[in-house]
Amino acid sequence: MNQIAAGLLWLSAIGLAIPGLIGIRSLLEGKGVPLVMGYPSYGGGGFERAGLPTTVPLLIAFLFVLALEAIAGWLLWHGQRDGAVLAIALLIPGAIFWWGFDLPYPPIIAAARTVVIILGLSDIRPICSGTHMAFGELSVGEAFHRCRGSPGLPSLS
Repeated sequence: MNQIAAGLLWLSAIGLAIPGLIGIRSLLEGKGVPLVMGYPSYGGGGFERAGLPTTVPLLIAFLFVLALEAIAGWLLWHGQRDGAVLAIALLIPGAIFWWGFDLPYPPIIAAARTVVIILGLSDIRPICSGTHMAFGELSVGEAFHRCRGSPGLPSLS
């Protein structure tokens, strides 16, 4: 399950980053938002309807979110719970960009990866090594106490 979720994260990150890089290049060259397969690459969406035009800094911010998705995928591929936490946390900033750029497919991919992550939670190692942090097994206080000093963050389970 982890590898499926990782693949969906990478699909989203790479599939959206390529047109984003094309868009940045076009904007830097003064050509405006380019068309990719007949559709504006990150233009004409909710951001522009709200009066926020597509700019290089806006696209760089989106690429940053996509880079974090790729990192979450790498962590999940290696069975790390913090990859699952990061992937779930990125749903909110991702959704803002999906709305802002009128992106129809990322919400579908995100819903699929979230379901796969939830179904595969039992296969993911705890964030804090050396503890058994299955849901409900430790209180947040106990988890924090056991994890203090370790490189990972305590689980909120």
